[in-house]
Amino acid sequence: MQIMMYNVSLSEAAEVDIRKSASALDSFYDRIMGCRVIVEAPHRRPHQGLLYHIAIEPGVPGKELVVDREP
Repeated sequence: MQIMMYNVSLSEAAEVDIRKSASALDSFYDRIMGCRVIVEAPHRRPHQGLLYHIAIEPGVPGKELVVDREP
């Protein structure tokens, strides 16, 4: 499990929550070998606050998967 952060620092509680959620992926597919979660805060928006870009890259045999979410 690897958490990468760009332009943001996460609290310990947020990191624990990310690890807990990522470990739940095993219930969907038991051959996941690893997981990289990328959290990025590209910029602040005055009326919307801080928005995050999140990408989850589970490592599976023979495939490259990316789950990506932008605000």
